[in-house]
Amino acid sequence: MWKLWLALCFVTLGFAPAQAQPVTLPPPAGWTGIICVYNSSQPTLTSGQAGFVQCDSHGNLVTGSGASSSTGFAPLAYATPLSVTTTSGSTTLPTGTVVVVYNTGSVAAYCTLGIGLAVAGTSNDQIAPGGFWTYSPGVNNTIACITASSTTTLNIAGGSGSPAGSGGGGGSGGGGGAVTIADGADVTQGALADAACATDTGTCTQQALIKRLLQLADSWIPCQAATTPTTNSPVSSGSSVPVQCNLRGVLWTNSAIDQTTPGTSNLVAAGQNGTWTVQPGNTANTTPWLVTTTPGTSGGTSTTGNIAANNTTAVVIKASAGQLYGVQVYGIGTAPAYLKIYNATSATCGSGTPVKRLMIPAASTAANGAGSNISFGSGVAFGTGITYCVTTGITDADTSAPAASTYLVNLDWK
Repeated sequence: MWKLWLALCFVTLGFAPAQAQPVTLPPPAGWTGIICVYNSSQPTLTSGQAGFVQCDSHGNLVTGSGASSSTGFAPLAYATPLSVTTTSGSTTLPTGTVVVVYNTGSVAAYCTLGIGLAVAGTSNDQIAPGGFWTYSPGVNNTIACITASSTTTLNIAGGSGSPAGSGGGGGSGGGGGAVTIADGADVTQGALADAACATDTGTCTQQALIKRLLQLADSWIPCQAATTPTTNSPVSSGSSVPVQCNLRGVLWTNSAIDQTTPGTSNLVAAGQNGTWTVQPGNTANTTPWLVTTTPGTSGGTSTTGNIAANNTTAVVIKASAGQLYGVQVYGIGTAPAYLKIYNATSATCGSGTPVKRLMIPAASTAANGAGSNISFGSGVAFGTGITYCVTTGITDADTSAPAASTYLVNLDWK
């Protein structure tokens, strides 16, 4: 193998002569030979000048701005780690033609470069947790960063070359493979501990919206939608049929009503909403209800019957609130008497104002007698009590006592 040592000198370029360079001649078959120049201190060209392709001491081409080789990033200086919060913070860039920013925290950071002063926003370059971002700062000498929530820390290195590594969404990571995002790192997705969104239209993370959907699902009642309700076949005890609703999700309230035969589900059409008018005929308030009163063995009124005494002592029927439903009074005297009923737990005949004043008719003969039956229908309310007096005078102040064994008084009350 032949080696040719070339003494290369290009005075017109304005830089010192290069050292002798080894060249392998001839190149392998199918290859095109390229001569490169290695300089331990690389030259600086000005506009319009020409120069040789540069390589390192191993013959590897120098790429990029000429400050680094393709073998990787070579750090030269480090900045003080930058603590990043939801308020934009900045620091001076370290020396280097390439700056690599590493996110060592668990939330994303958003960064931008500037000259002297820079202010970051969440629309700037995103550096994912555990990842890195590479800058060629040029004339910029400041970096500013911010987070959307919580805090993180950035390590900043200056140097040359192309960084290699993996992790995060902001750096030049490896090819493919799974990427793990820390809980809460993605501000849109949210964290596992996020509370359910309070409203359907609130600004919430995806985690919060999912939790709200689950809450709503717990309160939903599925129904079988149809334009008209359908008749369900009879079901046995313990089994079930779908709840029916119209096409707007409103329940058919008349579905599965047993109308005639037990065990069947004949439907009754509902043709009215709001206030319902119920009557046996088709015209409101024209056809009366046919009602049959069935006697019972309990639940009726109480009855008190007395023969009026030859005095004006009040008789207490009920010493608490009650209802008076009927009065029957009879007499055999030739002159009438008067029943006076008070809303009170006690009374003094001839004093106070009665609620009811009723006459006991005079009899034409003692053998024939006379009387009166009075019904109060749904009853007369007495809020305090029910008490009565019998006198022979019509005025409220009368205190004349009736004759003994002459008048009968019966009261139906509750």
